[in-house]
Amino acid sequence: MKPLSLGRFNFNLPDEFDLVGRNQSIYHVEIMTIPLKDKSPADLWYKRIEKIKSEIISSKMLWEKEIHPDFPAVFYQTDPTVPSVNMEAQKTLKDHILILKYQGKKNMETDMMRLISIIAGGYQQGITKGFNIGAGSITSKPSVNEHAFIKFKHQALQTEVSINTQTAGRVLNVHPLDDVSNEIKGLALEGIKLKVLIDEKKTVAGLPGFEGHVILDSPEEEPIFRNTWFFQGEQKNSFKPEILIKMTGPEKHIEAVNEIWIKLLKSIRLRSEN
Repeated sequence: MKPLSLGRFNFNLPDEFDLVGRNQSIYHVEIMTIPLKDKSPADLWYKRIEKIKSEIISSKMLWEKEIHPDFPAVFYQTDPTVPSVNMEAQKTLKDHILILKYQGKKNMETDMMRLISIIAGGYQQGITKGFNIGAGSITSKPSVNEHAFIKFKHQALQTEVSINTQTAGRVLNVHPLDDVSNEIKGLALEGIKLKVLIDEKKTVAGLPGFEGHVILDSPEEEPIFRNTWFFQGEQKNSFKPEILIKMTGPEKHIEAVNEIWIKLLKSIRLRSEN
């Protein structure tokens, strides 16, 4: 089992699960880490600028800035009739770079750069506290607008695991299996049978959530299972965010996968606030 992190918690998965993709945002700023290896930060930035230029109508809709010598930024508009502007920035660290993206209002570029600087300034590599974004974490003041998603795939078991977590809003989302009765009706029209194996309360890492296991049996495809664990979160509480974990794959592998599922839920730990 390899230790992993996402947002405000840590968890473990077997080495055989390969990362498919991840994304995360804090203070409405998308942020990611990219390993440098043998790549040049300058080349990466040049390619990013060229890609942006290929997507806009005119080069006049793009203007570059510099937060610091190793922290270039670019502002651009994809639609000149809309009073919004996109910002992207790249900060170079020892062996990787930070990419930050934000959309704000035109003529507010100075405020946008200040926000990006604060977030990047709160980044630390390889620590166990804060809001994890991959190679490190944002340790500045928590935001009430945090979101993170990650997805893995086990090739041999043909099984996928996805985790979605976000700061809960004013209206809390409901347990994913609450609408199973409606889902059954819709699937029945397609000739798919849905069998509920588990639908019960399940506390994980001290969080009172719900666990649901179902089987989807299609006349044209082999049956698949879908395991979920869901925690509603607490309103605007970054350290108790909404969490949805899903594991899906062919029913023929359900016994092996259920063992992994149990270990995954037992491994979940909330990250330190300080």
